[in-house]
Amino acid sequence: MKELVIFDIDGTIVRGQSQRLFLKYLLSVHKIKLYFYLKLMVWFVLYKLGLVKDPKKTMEYAFSFLKGKPVEEIADLAHDFFEKILKENIYSDVLDIIKEHRSLGREVMLVSNAAEPIVKEISIYFNIAQYICTTLEIKDGFYTGKIEDIMYGDHKTDVIEQFVKVHDWNLNTAWAYGDHLSDQSLLSIVKHPVATNPSSSLSKIAHKKHWPILVFK
Repeated sequence: MKELVIFDIDGTIVRGQSQRLFLKYLLSVHKIKLYFYLKLMVWFVLYKLGLVKDPKKTMEYAFSFLKGKPVEEIADLAHDFFEKILKENIYSDVLDIIKEHRSLGREVMLVSNAAEPIVKEISIYFNIAQYICTTLEIKDGFYTGKIEDIMYGDHKTDVIEQFVKVHDWNLNTAWAYGDHLSDQSLLSIVKHPVATNPSSSLSKIAHKKHWPILVFK
């Protein structure tokens, strides 16, 4: 049985928050309005400060702009965004860590609160087949503007546990890398938790539980 390595994305693989960067990109290509963008930036600041615990309502508002947009159009935008912006914000240290895990025959997967079009681009870049992320509702090839399933906190961990069970993997031998307090539950269920570029809250927990801490430059 292959050992599993789970990577969070924002703050762990990518410097910053991928969805925030995507919104800035969408503003630059005139796909969203300035007021819409600024309203969401306020939420990102509150989230970073730990003052917002549940991102669901804000994310539903954020993705409302997708209503009526063809899947192909958003896929093209996500690809352009990745090539022009997101790729430059990937920590080079992560490339070496993933390469090392793979050299030892381990299976790598991604898990993220970010939306599927963004996560898909990252998975293609790293040649990672398995990922779990926030999914958006699609009907007849068009986005409805609604979220199908949001991947966050304890729910993210529940989905991972079910996913691992289906694929006959074992969390008792697994690694997990995460940066935010919301990743605590994920880090707690694997044998090898690694707090990666941790927030102050997660850093305190990591020190208390003697988890390894990585900080990328």
